[in-house]
Amino acid sequence: MEAVVSVMEWLFETGIPALVGAVVALAGRFLFHREEKESKMLDNEMKRAELEQKSAERERERADEWRRLYIESKEDSDRKEDIIREYQEKEHSHMVENARLEARCAALECQRCEVYGCTKRRPPLSEQYVESDRKYNADADIYQDDPDKGA
Repeated sequence: MEAVVSVMEWLFETGIPALVGAVVALAGRFLFHREEKESKMLDNEMKRAELEQKSAERERERADEWRRLYIESKEDSDRKEDIIREYQEKEHSHMVENARLEARCAALECQRCEVYGCTKRRPPLSEQYVESDRKYNADADIYQDDPDKGA
């Protein structure tokens, strides 16, 4: 009888409360299953939204980087074009000066003395003709006779 009492004691002290706890837990599981499912779905939606937001932010950063690189390359290109334009202008001015000097050399060549080794200079053309009757034509980049002088 003592064994029966100890079994009954165990049953009332441990077994029935455990059984009631299990039934209540299962009932709670079934009762709150829908809410738990919705909660998990909401968590998944939040995680997906966070991932999309991070992806969009990475895309924005990538686009900003490309924009920055484009602007830098455009500025670099503009700077190089300005340098090239500056050198072209210098080259043009040097070409104009060179043409002027070549014309001056040709005019002076015409004034060279005809007698070799003489002490008196006898140029075939006067210095006045060389300086005053020749005018620079900027459109053609050459020196021309002055039509007003009638040379």
